[in-house]
Amino acid sequence: MKLFSQYQGLKKEIYILFFGRIVTAMGAFVYPMLTLMLKVKLSFTPSQIAIFLAVSTLLSLPASIVGGKLTDKIGRKKIIVIFDLVTEALFILAGLLPFSFVTLVIIFVGGLFQQMEGPAYQALVADFSAPQDREKAFSLSYLGFNLGFMIGPTLGGLLFANHIGLSFIINALSTLVSTLLIAFFVFEKNSVKNVPEPVPGSDYELAEEKTSTWTIIKNRKIILGVMFAGALSGAVYSLVGFLLPLNLESLYANQGAVIYGTLCSFNGFTVIVATPVMMIVSRRLKELPKMLIGVTLFVAGLAIFGFTTGLVLTFAGMGVYTVGEVVNALGGSPYITRRIPASHRGRIFAVSAITGTAIAIISQLTIGYLLERFDYPVIWALYIVVGLIVAVMLMILYRLDRITFPKLYAN
Repeated sequence: MKLFSQYQGLKKEIYILFFGRIVTAMGAFVYPMLTLMLKVKLSFTPSQIAIFLAVSTLLSLPASIVGGKLTDKIGRKKIIVIFDLVTEALFILAGLLPFSFVTLVIIFVGGLFQQMEGPAYQALVADFSAPQDREKAFSLSYLGFNLGFMIGPTLGGLLFANHIGLSFIINALSTLVSTLLIAFFVFEKNSVKNVPEPVPGSDYELAEEKTSTWTIIKNRKIILGVMFAGALSGAVYSLVGFLLPLNLESLYANQGAVIYGTLCSFNGFTVIVATPVMMIVSRRLKELPKMLIGVTLFVAGLAIFGFTTGLVLTFAGMGVYTVGEVVNALGGSPYITRRIPASHRGRIFAVSAITGTAIAIISQLTIGYLLERFDYPVIWALYIVVGLIVAVMLMILYRLDRITFPKLYAN
């Protein structure tokens, strides 16, 4: 069947990373429930939730910087395995302790280590894929996460009320399986210099070990523009992880957590169905048009969440929103990897994460402030406007990108 046969021919390491993502995501139901943990378990107000998330996000900035630097200097695999083991130990500890604010601090520290390994994981996917296969590799990784995520949040919603500690332990054990897969079956070929072997297909990816990260970015200024647009798009995307659970809790009280967990699982199911389909449908599109379509569908999804009522329409909104997520993912990471030297992937991904983090902090504080003063539809409307601004930015950046990287548009 063409939907899945399109993923044939990739290196075995890509498939191992795919299975690792599945098992990791099966236990990844802690973070989707974080807002409700603060609201229901610790009685935080919306503004207090926003401040907690913003401070947590701010403290994670150094993690992205350190993780990106270590990724390029020490090696992708070592960073992933070491930091995974630390995270797993912390989550088991959190599961064994009575739930309190201390538990959240432990989870946050574990999340820092996961954040530090983020650039390493993205770089590893890029290292084992040729430029022409980059969308396939990243979309397969993304598909793997959502195969597991389809199960996780629903289970998390069921455990939320009385067995929340168990959810932390399940998360740790799932991640451990992924760690072992990477430790024993993924091998970096150039382990001495920790620089990936050059792959044919793009002059822009040739290693420049003696060039600083700042010089790379300075010579490719448009990448910063795309990172900024992507960060704003991420703020629109993240609204479903912050505002939606609070909105559902206000509408459905104690059932809000279960409904939100089911919505997250539906999100994972939709990704599984939509990803191979959209790979075929959008195969002739370049990265920025994909990101443009993605943010447009985000906006449509937010409009349904904010201005309609009833669970059927809420699930419909999640479907629209999720297709946007899929198309956006097919453009975002492949865009960067094709336009930067392979020797700097970890550091550039870290810069991208920092840009997204900075915008996320501003977004979280803004939502918390507005929730104290306005009804939910006002905030949904505000972020719809932000999404439309991002769409205009991406149209402009697409024109500039054709000028800056002409070889990528030669065909």
